[in-house]
Amino acid sequence: MKYTVTWGYAYETRSFTELAINKAYGTNYMTTKGGYMYGDYDYDSKSFYIQDTTNVNSKLTTSFGYRHNDIHDHIDIDGPLFNSNVPQKDLLQAGVDPYHLSSHETSNVPVFNFNYALNEKTALHGAVGKSYRFPNAKERSGVGGYYNGVLSTYLLPETAINREVGLSHSFNSKLGFDITLFNKDIDNMIKGQGAGYQHTQYENIPHVDMHGFEAEFH
Repeated sequence: MKYTVTWGYAYETRSFTELAINKAYGTNYMTTKGGYMYGDYDYDSKSFYIQDTTNVNSKLTTSFGYRHNDIHDHIDIDGPLFNSNVPQKDLLQAGVDPYHLSSHETSNVPVFNFNYALNEKTALHGAVGKSYRFPNAKERSGVGGYYNGVLSTYLLPETAINREVGLSHSFNSKLGFDITLFNKDIDNMIKGQGAGYQHTQYENIPHVDMHGFEAEFH
């Protein structure tokens, strides 16, 4: 049995101007009247990860990985968040400052996978784990729509439990295939809901169950 352990730390920072939202029109409502506006976006991400790969025997290899993420972001907007249906006063009453948005999110992401050689040409492989996706600047600055029937004023990170199992086979050095069945249980899926006056608005879908298969021939 052989173990290989890798670990590391990653830090990422971004700072830029995002063409994010549109100007306010009137006192309460946000529309495209007057054109687009800009937001100054800052993002900081810290991650620690560790992975252990084990060659159990000549046929079986397993791998376990773990990542911890710590993310801060902030956007200063020259105007309120774009949403043609929502009065600014409703956002403020909901505790959301449409000009200054900040968030702090942490996540723990474990992943396990294996590969088992049935023979020299055929192998069974599989994986189960969690995935995490933080909204990007465009999504954070274009919230809209509804979450469980309630006005969406803040985008949540998207998380998922991923499961897959597959079979690969090589006929020779030039021909082979890989077929994988997968299932994803997604919470708070981030999805654009079309354009409001040519500006896409984003919302969280509470739960999505995806399943299917992928086939690759090479």
